[in-house]
Amino acid sequence: MSDPVEQTLEPTGPVGSVESAARPVLEVKDLHKVYPGDTHAVKGVSFIINKGECLGVVGESGSGKSTLARCLLTLEPPSAGQATLEGEPILWRYGRQLRNIRRRLQVVFQNPSSSFNSRLTMYDSLLEPLRTRGFASPSFVQPGTQRRVAEQLVDLVHLPVACLDRKPHELSGGEKQRVAIARAISVEPTLLVFDEPTASLDVSIQARVLNLLQELKERLGLSSMFISHDLSAVQFMSERSIVLRGGEIVDRFTRDELFEDGRDQYTKDLIKLFEG
Repeated sequence: MSDPVEQTLEPTGPVGSVESAARPVLEVKDLHKVYPGDTHAVKGVSFIINKGECLGVVGESGSGKSTLARCLLTLEPPSAGQATLEGEPILWRYGRQLRNIRRRLQVVFQNPSSSFNSRLTMYDSLLEPLRTRGFASPSFVQPGTQRRVAEQLVDLVHLPVACLDRKPHELSGGEKQRVAIARAISVEPTLLVFDEPTASLDVSIQARVLNLLQELKERLGLSSMFISHDLSAVQFMSERSIVLRGGEIVDRFTRDELFEDGRDQYTKDLIKLFEG
């Protein structure tokens, strides 16, 4: 496959500043989301995510996890509350401000198949965010042609470069999710949101993807929010976690505190569910 005409672009460089490292990457205060019919999907949620940290968000279906994520990703407006990204308000923004915020927030969804245009090769899908934003490459790969940048990105997620010339239907679910992860990190987001990233994968593939995410977190210093109903996956990925039930936070704990007696009964029930 021949390379397209190369563009003269500027590297992304790391997003943020030295000053921003001293404050939380994401700070959420008293966030609410009420839908028509008085459905209160998110009720007064508050938390912070520090630089280089992964915060787990766990709960059963309908607990408000994905609604919370959509509000923070600016995909839908909350009803009340505040959220800042490195000190900058991110809610109720429009135009250029909204576009800049969305560049700094990237997401990996549950179903990798729905993340790609079936008519595009993985090469074009992978580079789409960089091209759209006018960037040549992230700072963690060697500068080069667009093809060389794409090859380095798929190498980071342990895929052969041959996958770049394939279309989505020619890859497995696990391979597509790895390309989705490579695409998400390519623009060096301030915060990555993983919304049930392994839920649609075979059990044999889930552990490999989780190990990959941990590897990338340590290598690139990623700040992230990991959303899942799977408490074991959340514990593996996250230094701290919150538990949602009916849109409210009912428990907070560090990885080492999960099995302490002070856990909320709902958390204990979730532990029993996954241990059983």
